[in-house]
Amino acid sequence: MSDLPILLKTLPQGYPFRMVDGVAGRQAGAWLQSRRVIGADSCHLGGSHRTLPLYALLESMGQTAELFIRGESDASAVLVLAAVRELAIARFPEVGSVLDIRAELRQKAGSFWETFIEAAVGGDRLASGVFVHAQRAKGPSHG
Repeated sequence: MSDLPILLKTLPQGYPFRMVDGVAGRQAGAWLQSRRVIGADSCHLGGSHRTLPLYALLESMGQTAELFIRGESDASAVLVLAAVRELAIARFPEVGSVLDIRAELRQKAGSFWETFIEAAVGGDRLASGVFVHAQRAKGPSHG
């Protein structure tokens, strides 16, 4: 996971909102794999939760897709999650586990990127889905 400096430059999310620890592998134009160690602080919101909450799992998956897209295009472009389809969750990762998340390009059509995302621990699939991101050039916002 030697790509942490690259992550710091390409992902707009910072601590405590960054949900990936590093890039574990990449094949340009095809896929990117990120990794996240699930620590006790990952399972916040109080209570006796010993698994990663749903929102954090989905955010980890989305940030992996975003890393893949930024590696394939203009890293300064604005990305917006447009849709999540075919979402399947078998279980949630537990504290102490290492979550591997793989983003594979399904298709790119104009400014839309469709990626298949799979999250696994030790090769056991925990969650998967298709994430669709819309991309636009960075520029002034119009509100």
